[in-house]
Amino acid sequence: MSNGAPFYGERLPDGRRSLPGERKTYDPKKLWESNHEILNLKVLGLTNENVAEILNVTPATVSNTVNSTLGKDKLAMMRGSRDADTWDAAKEIAEASKECLRFLRDAMGDRYEDVEGNIVQASVNAKITIAKHILNDLSGLKAPTRLDARVLNTHLSLEEIEELREAGRSATRELDGKGVGAE
Repeated sequence: MSNGAPFYGERLPDGRRSLPGERKTYDPKKLWESNHEILNLKVLGLTNENVAEILNVTPATVSNTVNSTLGKDKLAMMRGSRDADTWDAAKEIAEASKECLRFLRDAMGDRYEDVEGNIVQASVNAKITIAKHILNDLSGLKAPTRLDARVLNTHLSLEEIEELREAGRSATRELDGKGVGAE
């Protein structure tokens, strides 16, 4: 090697292996933390490739950790805990929903009970507000609040750009002729 670069076909030392006579050591605490991080991300539903990218390890390392006996046992336990928490939350939501629906039924009538237990006459505005809430939020008819924007890049020639402009002008003239947007 004259300038530090290897010659063609020259074997370089493998940095992953320990030198002859030197013993490679591992820190069990760091290995356990790494394995635990891998399993936590897998429970969240990430792919092996995503986990590997996040933790700067190879997908094979993720696969080995997940498919090991300890990894499988730990994942099963973590998923069971997650599912139990989800089940408990679903039961709470079902109980709260029953109370909310009772309140809404009462409010849609002429009278409902306030926080202190007093019977109160429902105004028309209150009924309208409640009806909108039921229709929009509870029935699933609410307008989407998450927008999914996708971008398409393209290159157009001057002729293509002029064709698009003329199509827009033509559409505008057509709509103007029909009186659309003249409010």
